[in-house]
Amino acid sequence: MTTEFSQNHISEITEISDRPSIFHFGASLGWGTVIGTAALLIVAAVDAGFGLDAKDIGAGIAFFGFFVGLFTVLSMIFIGLPITFLLRVTGYERAAIYSGLGAIAGFAVLAVLFEAPRLGEPESLLMPFAGALAGFSCALRWGMWREKAALSGQRARQQDPKEPPGKRANRIHDLLF
Repeated sequence: MTTEFSQNHISEITEISDRPSIFHFGASLGWGTVIGTAALLIVAAVDAGFGLDAKDIGAGIAFFGFFVGLFTVLSMIFIGLPITFLLRVTGYERAAIYSGLGAIAGFAVLAVLFEAPRLGEPESLLMPFAGALAGFSCALRWGMWREKAALSGQRARQQDPKEPPGKRANRIHDLLF
């Protein structure tokens, strides 16, 4: 016998989503890498006086893409995942919070690692600004998914007052998995 609640709210279970969490991790990595690479290409073009040809742009995409992707994945693991844990525990998983913290982290990582000796010069802010854009876009993508999952879980817990807090709505799923 199927109840109306279990039929209507199976998709509300956060473990059962349209795509696995590694997909969202990869999509966030992709957003950060693409935006960060584009921002660094613009910085390089400004630095070169917009005198780049197609060969330089292709080499820049390969070079910057590799390093932006590397810094993005390392930042996601060592900065983003601990932030996700803290926001999940405190109940503040919001895309705006994630994206703001991602922009701050992206700016800070590049400012500290590469631009600290030159921070007095105005052009020294271009590279950390590219990091802020990469961090913002990566964290925004991750935050949109985390916020949706958190809201979905809250709605599922609020729908059935007979269920204890934290209990999933689909009892068959609990038996199988």
